Amino acid sequence: MKTKKILKCLPMLALAAIMAAGCTEDDNGGNNPPAGICEFTPFVDAYSMYFQEDYAGNETYFVKGIALDIVHEYGRNIKLIEDLKGNFPKDIGTTFTAWGSGISFIESNRMDYLNRYDNQDTLIMLLKTPYDYAGQGMVPPGETFYEKASDYATIICANSVLKLSNGYVTGYILPYIEGEDYTTDTVNWEELQKTLKGD
Repeated sequence: MKTKKILKCLPMLALAAIMAAGCTEDDNGGNNPPAGICEFTPFVDAYSMYFQEDYAGNETYFVKGIALDIVHEYGRNIKLIEDLKGNFPKDIGTTFTAWGSGISFIESNRMDYLNRYDNQDTLIMLLKTPYDYAGQGMVPPGETFYEKASDYATIICANSVLKLSNGYVTGYILPYIEGEDYTTDTVNWEELQKTLKGD
């Protein structure tokens, strides 16, 4: 699978005074804050980019989990079923909190709405540690920021969650075809794993 640079941020003047960083990796491999509107990035392209060998700060995780209760509208408690890359931290236990797209500018460039899934749905997820907005003084006055450094987040500028059911995954999976509408795809999970591995 040919890898390519697939993240693109367009500056938004309304955020320029608050955010100086783009929609890229920070020095520690976490999600940087959004600097604008992201280019639509499907799952296979996000996987390809974040797991290429020469990618700097590669603290990206690829897991299978079960959706549990919703946390503060845009987060989700997840029961870990399988660490698909073998690099997920071993000390977190069997349940962790993941954050997706929210309503404020802070989460606006995440593309995955975790509250759309039903309790006990099986999810395939690309995750990173969340950016420390609170520690960097980037939370607007009067706004509560719930994400912790020990939590995980979907990837900014990428579609990074798929629903697995009866051996098939559904979501924005395949590369965009010029001139066509964005649509969700349903793909055999075993075949997709082979594709991701380059088989």
